[in-house]
Amino acid sequence: MADAAYKLAAKAAFDNYVTRTEYFADRPGKYFAEKTREKVAKLDDIIDLIKPGDAGWFAGRKPHSLLIRIATVSNVSHGFNFDRDETGVYVVESLEGIGIRRMPIRDYLESIRSSWPIWRGTTYWAPVDRYRYYDFDGEAAMAFAREYVPGPNGESPKRGTGKYGRSSVLYESLFHIPFVRIIAYWRWHGRLDQAWRDVQPYCSMFQKLIGIAGGEDPVPGIAPQWCAPINTWTSKLWAPEKIAIEL
Repeated sequence: MADAAYKLAAKAAFDNYVTRTEYFADRPGKYFAEKTREKVAKLDDIIDLIKPGDAGWFAGRKPHSLLIRIATVSNVSHGFNFDRDETGVYVVESLEGIGIRRMPIRDYLESIRSSWPIWRGTTYWAPVDRYRYYDFDGEAAMAFAREYVPGPNGESPKRGTGKYGRSSVLYESLFHIPFVRIIAYWRWHGRLDQAWRDVQPYCSMFQKLIGIAGGEDPVPGIAPQWCAPINTWTSKLWAPEKIAIEL
């Protein structure tokens, strides 16, 4: 359970978010956007509001990202969480072919900005809704997440040297592609459930596990391996008004 000082600070940040959201710039929603209009802010204008356990999403425009968005009927293709300490704000994510990593938010946004304009997607942020979930422990949630991040030797306390690789991509597709998932789960459900115990969790599955570690299941009623980015995007744990963030 989060201590009183932490909860008060998190609540104050959320109050600030609610107050300042009205003044963020408004622009047309981008490709496959949920709304025709969306709020956008510069990182420097909101970085003081980002707290451990807040969530982020990426609406990618590369072919594999569009495939994920189409297959899961989603406006976003990837999900992650934010961490924060005395050195700065970080993105903690599970990425195919890489595994779980903890990356400074500025480096993350710079990597997106440096990609080809036609492939450049949109990054979103939403804080934990402290009006609904005052007791959510974002620090405990991200302490859990950091146990998956490999150290200098490439190993992590939770998953050794395992990576979210081709096997995870295959399992994820079997769970989420329409029609394929019905046949796959009917035919191999036992094997598929077991398989997830042996590989790194994928992005939105990891978001669900992080939320549970903080004291709240962000997507109740859905097994972690079934959780898609659209499920965490619509979760009530995080504020409904997502903010597009840019450098």
